[in-house]
Amino acid sequence: MYCTANDVKRWLPKAVTTEGTAGSPPNTLHPNPVSLTDAEIDGYIRLADTDINSRLSAVYDVPLKKANLGGTVKYPDPVPLISARFTAMLIFQQRLSGAERQDAEWVKDNHGKAMDELMAMVAGHQRPENQDSTRSQRFARSDWFNIPPYPSRFPPERQGR
Repeated sequence: MYCTANDVKRWLPKAVTTEGTAGSPPNTLHPNPVSLTDAEIDGYIRLADTDINSRLSAVYDVPLKKANLGGTVKYPDPVPLISARFTAMLIFQQRLSGAERQDAEWVKDNHGKAMDELMAMVAGHQRPENQDSTRSQRFARSDWFNIPPYPSRFPPERQGR
């Protein structure tokens, strides 16, 4: 998983009760639509990561690998942030659709920002560190090669018309 349940909790509305937060803990026998266990959040993270991998698979080998970045072994930025924001949006869509309007706008704005960052990675404007491109040579590192631009709507022979 590219992020943790604690990463996702930062992007959920404050009214959501999760494990480890103040207030009454989630009750599995009588679930409240605004209460989540960490196991449920992990399930949503897996769904979000599947979506991220499907989009990145055209350019990178997925799942992405952890790398030593500045003395910390982690996934390259902004992938954990994108995963946390995507997960918060999935939770909001499936469990919290009756929440306040302000919370809805905040979650949707963060999801839009995450989508923009993800599409920048797919388009080649942003490259995650230490990741292997699917377009590489056998005897050369993949980061020596440019990522092809995001495909246009028309084939090259029709673009000039």
